[in-house]
Amino acid sequence: MRLIPTELNQRLAGAVRYSVSADRFYIAGKAGFWRLVGVGLVAFAIGSALGLGFYGYSYVTRPDNFIGSKFACAAGPDGKDPC
Repeated sequence: MRLIPTELNQRLAGAVRYSVSADRFYIAGKAGFWRLVGVGLVAFAIGSALGLGFYGYSYVTRPDNFIGSKFACAAGPDGKDPC
């Protein structure tokens, strides 16, 4: 179909092009936002896991720790309590 390039048709085509590009920009912005939210949640999860791991390690290696002292004071092979 061949349209006559009148001024009104050119303005309408420009408005449609602008609307389509604005929609694309909006969708790309939303997608980028949710990607960054996902990356932030993954980073938070990794940081939490590392923090809990380091906390647990420090709790187990603490000298006055209840669990560590129980392991250290466990009865030897001869049945005597070393503590």
